[in-house]
Amino acid sequence: MVYFDLSLEYVLFGCFCVSVPLYIFVLVNLALVPKSDAALGSSFFRIVLSTGIADVLTAIQTYAYFKFRFWNVAFDFYSTIHPVLKYDLIISYATTFVQSFGNLLLGFNRYTAMVMPTRHAVIWSSERVRIYLIAKWLIACVIVIPGIFLELSDLTFNRVPDDGNATVNGVATATLQLLMVLQGFNKWYRAQAVAVDAANYIHPYFLLSLSAALRNRCFPCISKEKRATIAPIEVQPISTVEQPSIINHYRWSSELHLN
Repeated sequence: MVYFDLSLEYVLFGCFCVSVPLYIFVLVNLALVPKSDAALGSSFFRIVLSTGIADVLTAIQTYAYFKFRFWNVAFDFYSTIHPVLKYDLIISYATTFVQSFGNLLLGFNRYTAMVMPTRHAVIWSSERVRIYLIAKWLIACVIVIPGIFLELSDLTFNRVPDDGNATVNGVATATLQLLMVLQGFNKWYRAQAVAVDAANYIHPYFLLSLSAALRNRCFPCISKEKRATIAPIEVQPISTVEQPSIINHYRWSSELHLN
């Protein structure tokens, strides 16, 4: 018998319901930004958009594949679609690799901007960024191809009664599945659950807090651009006494140039 405390899971699911729609909203706004935009159309935000898609997919697949089954949501449904869940697991690992490659590109992008500013525009030209992003997704897909041929046995849970006690059934024949199960029930599960969820959808909060251009794009009514104001300058009139001297000065200058 294993005891499951789902109180933290419910809190994390509440954060999921708020953060993922916000993340999707931010990504849609980034996707609609024209390339001519100097701030949001830069290579950095193009990488953010690509990596953000992987973040959202990973967050949704984490709940769809593992956590909903863990809570006994749609118990009969999950017990009949194991082949589908196998491929969903493989896709989730592919999106996880995309996240890692995307974070690597973001770090290198900021490095070149600070250390190699003269070559930054060449390294992150529009054509090269497109190649980087395509390669990121292709490499992740190639890495998980062997997982398609793995024989993953079904892993089911008995229904969890009100006291939180349940029996874990099933035998994991693949190391990948076994590691996932062991990590799910070790003593560090709480910290791991928070870390995994935060890694998937904490990015929009950082982006909105650090980028004024993105805030103005997503929430134009809340984040109003500050308009520059020019203080009026008081013009001092030229006295009649000083006027002849100024006229004589310009007359002397013109005569000098003519001569």
